[in-house]
Amino acid sequence: MSKSASQLPLQLDGPLVGAIKGERNIMAYPFFDLDKRALKSRIEFEDPELGVKIAVRAADGSGVPTIYDKDLVLYVATVIAQRMDDGRLNGSDEDRVVNFSVHDFLRVAGRSTDARSYERFKAMLDRLTSSTISTNIEVTIDDETIGADGWFEWFERSGTGIRYRTSGGKKRISHVRVTVGKWLFNAIVKDRKILTYAKAYFDLEPIPRRLYDLARVHVGNQDRWQIRLPKLQARIGDRGRLTHFLSALIKLEAEDPLPEYRFRIVEQLRPGAKRRSQNDLARVLVVFTRKEPTQKSEGGEVIDLPVRDARYPGLTKELRTRGFTGRLAFFDRLKRKAKELGNPEPDRALADDPAALAVALVDAGIEEGR
Repeated sequence: MSKSASQLPLQLDGPLVGAIKGERNIMAYPFFDLDKRALKSRIEFEDPELGVKIAVRAADGSGVPTIYDKDLVLYVATVIAQRMDDGRLNGSDEDRVVNFSVHDFLRVAGRSTDARSYERFKAMLDRLTSSTISTNIEVTIDDETIGADGWFEWFERSGTGIRYRTSGGKKRISHVRVTVGKWLFNAIVKDRKILTYAKAYFDLEPIPRRLYDLARVHVGNQDRWQIRLPKLQARIGDRGRLTHFLSALIKLEAEDPLPEYRFRIVEQLRPGAKRRSQNDLARVLVVFTRKEPTQKSEGGEVIDLPVRDARYPGLTKELRTRGFTGRLAFFDRLKRKAKELGNPEPDRALADDPAALAVALVDAGIEEGR
């Protein structure tokens, strides 16, 4: 499916500026493999409640596109969305053709521009052009809303321009032309389900990338969005043991790596239980919220309170690393202490604020200031 071009036009779409944009359905569902090695030959996903089915299959001798290959889909989608916003689409098939420099993509995605990066780019382009996708997610084509008919590609065709870049005469890809598949193009241009990405997204590992995708899609203007652990694992595209997935989430909850959003894990263990049963795992909730600032500067600008500026930085840091579930245990101690003293019950929102919780614990004599 990949076709080389002997010569490509010098008129490029770029350099790309502004926020990267993604199509909502691609963010909501696992179209890409989490393993950066591109070893899987097929992806299958089905959500009976939503009635969504997705299948991705690789070409012979290749793997399905990975979560890192998705960066190129985002780049191209952003180019098309910018053309649409600027009124530069004319309704012809040429609207689906995007010309760009490899260097600009590597810059936007925060990747190295060494020789190996260009080699990896070519492999990524091949996977995105040769792999095929089938889904019943509907898009608008020719003013009619229909599901995808059969199998389609992210990019129907691609071509690369080559120029000499080294004194040794080694060839390196200079610029690329891709023809975006109709399903993706119409999802962007006609359905217009487009969301912007934080630049820090490109620094994230595979599971945090998918967590950010889902938070970006579902939190929106709501206060929060919650989902059960097994369903979250399926939407992420993780196919390991559920206990291992939960362990990874607990670690990520403490690290808090997501830009703009955070999540907390709410467990509902049986009284006296020492280990989680499958039913316990099925009841685990993962709650996503926007990151809210916690302090105002003198000028009125809202800013986050750094650990070093907290009254008890050592305790604040410990509470932050324990995650929301760990802080709930401290909050319960604080609540019991207030009840013993006949004081009003503390606000549960303290569990969301490590610095404020540290102050409350020290004031109640439960922890020492540090």
